[in-house]
Amino acid sequence: VNPGGGTLSGTKTANASAGVATFSTLSIDKAGTGYRLAATAAGLAPDTSSAFSINAGTATRLAFTVQPSSAVAGVAISPAVRVTAQDNFGNTATGFAGTITMAIANNPAGGVLSGTIAVAPVSGVSVFSNLMINQPGTGYTLRATATGLTLATSSAFNITLVASPPIPAASLPRQ
Repeated sequence: VNPGGGTLSGTKTANASAGVATFSTLSIDKAGTGYRLAATAAGLAPDTSSAFSINAGTATRLAFTVQPSSAVAGVAISPAVRVTAQDNFGNTATGFAGTITMAIANNPAGGVLSGTIAVAPVSGVSVFSNLMINQPGTGYTLRATATGLTLATSSAFNITLVASPPIPAASLPRQ
């Protein structure tokens, strides 16, 4: 049973000694609850282990789990940008308690990032719900940092100007 979609690594075959085979190097890379291992041997009935859990490791890196999307200058980026603290295998490190801080990484138009730029994560995830940039430009990126973790850089996005509403034909001067 593979509830977390993990990959089993390590030595998966072993010779029995006194009827016991030991698998001391097995590991699973994805967190999940309810994993079970199946054991088989020629001439014997297969067996399945009791259910067990794999927990995420200590946070080592950050990842954008909701990338910034293009937005209008001075208007909050929507949907809200999300940054997740992860372990070496990409599992959400739910116990991470440091603050995640956002900044502009690539700034093609000299924009200023505003809104709440430092957010404490809940279960390893920080939600930046009111980020905005004041200058239109193409190819902005954001950088998320937290003490002791590898930073993350977002994918590129654009900031545009608000389009002016069309002028009604009746308001135009006649020639």
